[in-house]
Amino acid sequence: MALTVPTREANPEGKWVRYTGGLGAGDNAVLLDLPCAGAIEVIAHATTGLFDCFGSMDGTIFNAVALALEDMCSTTPATRVAVSATDRPVRITNPGFKYLRFLQNGATAPTNFAVAVRIA
Repeated sequence: MALTVPTREANPEGKWVRYTGGLGAGDNAVLLDLPCAGAIEVIAHATTGLFDCFGSMDGTIFNAVALALEDMCSTTPATRVAVSATDRPVRITNPGFKYLRFLQNGATAPTNFAVAVRIA
């Protein structure tokens, strides 16, 4: 299966930028390298499959351990996960990184992968 890079969509108000339509190609395939300088909130979701996220201060070296993502569907507030769950949105607030890299986690490709970024 070939990697499909998400399409960038700006919303009319200019406060959010969305990337939609991503589809993975194999375990650890890069779904999206997201420039996020100035971002105050990032929300990611996939209908099927799993993904994880890594941060970079310079866009070339990404941390070796996945970031803790806030599970937005958890019944316990502020539950953190390293890998997304199927069809459950996750959030990163005030990421502080220049780039975020989303990777496919496992053999099942994330379908309908989408990311929304709120800009300050």
